[in-house]
Amino acid sequence: MPLIKKIENFLNENKSFITASAVYVSASVIDGVSTIIGYPIEIREINPIINLGIKNFGPELGVFIPKIIFAGGVLTIFRYADLKHKERKIKEKYECLLYPYSALTAVTGLSWFIEKYLV
Repeated sequence: MPLIKKIENFLNENKSFITASAVYVSASVIDGVSTIIGYPIEIREINPIINLGIKNFGPELGVFIPKIIFAGGVLTIFRYADLKHKERKIKEKYECLLYPYSALTAVTGLSWFIEKYLV
């Protein structure tokens, strides 16, 4: 089987997981960028791990290193559940939970912006 056909099969079989993952990664990026933009202005980051990262690595790396690690962990857990669903070991499809989690991530990341400029 040629490589192109393997890639097409993989994308077709995992379309819903890839879409949910892309939405989650986009929300995480929105959260990180809004934190970096708002940090020098007046916001305080609640997450102590990100505060420690900002203190040690500066705002850009201090925000994105923990976010990359956390997002990687979340997506690994959801991918594991997706594979177990395909093996028929679990009945539920859990990737649908990534959509509301993504919305929550984006809204919490933008909460300082919403509070300062829209309310």
